[in-house]
Amino acid sequence: MKTGEKIIVELNGKSYSIVLFKLVYVLSRLENKKIALKGREDIDCLLNKYKLFDEVFLNNINQV
Repeated sequence: MKTGEKIIVELNGKSYSIVLFKLVYVLSRLENKKIALKGREDIDCLLNKYKLFDEVFLNNINQV
């Protein structure tokens, strides 16, 4: 995974460009272990698990 790699997350018809490295960092902290995302399903599962499909979170994740 490259540090500048981005993914697009859509919520309520709006698209958010998320830096994947930062998202993995936050999700790893929440899981209390280093995670390796294998696909889009893993990302969606963890975002749902921690209720992070939220406009405020998605707007601010790149500022971590």
